[in-house]
This record gives sequence, structure tokens and C-alpha cells, in this order.
Amino acid sequence: MIDRFGGLIHKCAVSFSVGSELSTKELEQHGVMLVLNAVATWDPSKGPLPRRVKYKLYTGVRDYVKKQNTYTYLPFDDSHACSPPSALRLVLFKEAISHLSQDAKEALKTLIEEVDTLGPPVEVRGELRRLLTKKKFSYRRVWGCFAELKQLARSPI
Repeated sequence: MIDRFGGLIHKCAVSFSVGSELSTKELEQHGVMLVLNAVATWDPSKGPLPRRVKYKLYTGVRDYVKKQNTYTYLPFDDSHACSPPSALRLVLFKEAISHLSQDAKEALKTLIEEVDTLGPPVEVRGELRRLLTKKKFSYRRVWGCFAELKQLARSPI
């Protein structure tokens, strides 16, 4: 059974290890237990097994990460277990920000200003969307900002 859902377990562990101090390996181990539990308690009359496994896996790992309270909010925040950035990384980060649209810069500014009130990373996108719509951003502008910020977050800085 683990062979069948191994890729899903790994994908889930990787996605939740980003922004958390928990290792992918630890989350994979927890995910295996969740999958085994989902299979053991599966009722075929309530739906297909893969859907149940995916739901139980993602919600279980999310709740586990929340319970461990190991989120790191900003990569440059000294109060968490992150190493301070090098001067070169800061220069590259500032350069990358300079190429963002004005809307994306406003979204990033809002995110930084409100970081203490946003909660865990899994809730940040919804809260940021709410804050931007209060600033009269249309949904289209909000999603455009998210796309730019996502690209920035994935860039190798």
C-alpha cells in the first residue's frame, strides 16, 4: 500500500516542509502512519480509496505541522532558527524586488507590515487576499500579485 501512495506521501511532505522547521523525512514518516490509518478505516460506500487517502494525508500532515508550531515566517527573521542572509543574497533579493510590478510591491509591503497578524503560512494567502481587497484590489490584480510573488519565492536567491 505504501508503494502505491509513496509519491503522494513524498509530495505532501515536501510541500509542508517548506516554511516549517520539520524535515521532509519526519513528515514522510508521519504521512505513512496517516496513510495506513486511512486505509484501515476506509469505508468503500463513502468514496474511492485514493480520495480518502489524499484527504487524510494532507489534513493530517497540516494539523501535525500546526501542532508542532514550527513555522518560520520570514527567511530573514532573526527570532527564528534561520541563518541571517549574506550581503550578496540581500542585494540579489532587492534586485529581484525592483523588477516586480507596482501591485506586487504593494502586496509584498502589505505582507511585511502585517506579518505578525497573519497566522500560519497555510492561512497567509487568504488573509493577504482579504487585506488587498480592502485596499480596492480586484481579484484579477490580487491573483496577478500572487503569481509574481510565487515566481519570486521560487527564484534561486
